[in-house]
Amino acid sequence: FYVLDGKAFFFLNGQNVCLEPGCCLLIPSGTEYECLDNKNINLIVLNFDYTWEYSAIIECIPQMHPVDYNAEHCIRVPDIENAPELKTTIILRNMQHLENSLKTICLESSGKQIFYRERISSVMRSVLVDILRCNRGRTTKNYNSTDQLLSYVQKNFRTKLTAKMVSEAIGYHENHINRLMHKATGMTLHQYIILQRMSLAKELLISTDMTVEQIAEEIGYGYVCNFSSHFKRLVGDSPLTYREKNKYHI
Repeated sequence: FYVLDGKAFFFLNGQNVCLEPGCCLLIPSGTEYECLDNKNINLIVLNFDYTWEYSAIIECIPQMHPVDYNAEHCIRVPDIENAPELKTTIILRNMQHLENSLKTICLESSGKQIFYRERISSVMRSVLVDILRCNRGRTTKNYNSTDQLLSYVQKNFRTKLTAKMVSEAIGYHENHINRLMHKATGMTLHQYIILQRMSLAKELLISTDMTVEQIAEEIGYGYVCNFSSHFKRLVGDSPLTYREKNKYHI
């Protein structure tokens, strides 16, 4: 589960869990959970298998009600020696850097173009690697500082944000900030800021009639040419081409 908007409430492992935008919840097969009063939220939900064992099944396997639970009917979670935590529940906050990949999986699944299943498998593998890295990197000792860093950047990326500004705002040396950011996301601070800007830009291109110049200003670019250059390099299309290709995916 990945939360796009709103707050999602789950009853999981004997306790209530609240997930806010940017939260990622990975639940292994056979885990009992309940979604509680989730009416005004926007979620990405993926049901997948770690192997090709069920590759012949095209339609999504439905959830199993607790009264009908049968361990033999659950999708098997294999023993992956270097990733034993895949058999446990993982909750990670501030995972916005996964959003584009998760949306790509959804678009590929609905579009069903040639080799779409291979594309989904490739992107999903990358998502799982990111989840595992972030889960191992966010120890109790550094979780609060990492969470504080990511939250600050997500709230302020529309401004002309620099490492010095972030350093002064949250009280850590610039070098430490870059180490925290790389450990949590695999990216530098600058790369993470650009990712946040590009994610918002894509959303605005599809869901609004704002001009490219207006969007560039909205997401923190002083010059539209810089925005268009970054967008083309990272997304593969110019802003206007991206809008045209995705105008029916709202």
